[in-house]
Amino acid sequence: MDYFINDLEEGIVQNKFPSNPGFWRVSSLVQLWDEYSGGGKCEKLLYLYLLHGGEKDFEKDTLKRFDVGHKVHDLVKEYFAKSPNFVVKHDEYSVKHPVLPLTGTIDHIVEWERFPGEEFIVEIKSVESQYFNNSTWGAKIKPFRKARWQAGIYSEIYQAKPIVVYFNKDTGEMASHLMSKTDYINDVNEILQLCENVYNATQREKEILPVLSGICKNKPKESCQFKEFCDVGKICKSKV
Repeated sequence: MDYFINDLEEGIVQNKFPSNPGFWRVSSLVQLWDEYSGGGKCEKLLYLYLLHGGEKDFEKDTLKRFDVGHKVHDLVKEYFAKSPNFVVKHDEYSVKHPVLPLTGTIDHIVEWERFPGEEFIVEIKSVESQYFNNSTWGAKIKPFRKARWQAGIYSEIYQAKPIVVYFNKDTGEMASHLMSKTDYINDVNEILQLCENVYNATQREKEILPVLSGICKNKPKESCQFKEFCDVGKICKSKV
């Protein structure tokens, strides 16, 4: 009865990425860095995101996956609250980079009795078994790079050690990764340096010659929300 599901899915709220011109969000920034040109080193993309904000409609199946992820966050939050081993200092804690127009929301900031007086940033991620259990690259073995970058940026802003927790949505199994600075600092420094370059260029009101690589070198990726602005190899000025 597909019409039953269609009618039911009318209850799904079509949320968008917050459109916040003048700021990058950490979660969106690492997605851009990961998705485009095998590393996302596209100055034009960061420039346009900064100017226009990020806004995107999602398919209903994607929104349902987001909803499941939010429920997992709520469940882990409850575990923290009930565990005698943790003191929750902050939930959904908003942070801003001290120099760059870069904002984000840390899932949890906790104290852990095993490390008295020390705070930890905790980022919660939910995945299916195929991504959790892979013996080579699965979340049970190590954090995925987007989570590593995101937690690393938060760690640099808030100055606390990051922990990435993965929740297997199929089985309920969990895995955690307490990261050291060496796990993320090179990548995070590169991301923040590129953001600084783009931000400084906007402050000087100079046009940016886009640095495009990989798939974006010849034409913008079809899913890129800013592809209408892309004129490869030319200075970005016509519609901005």
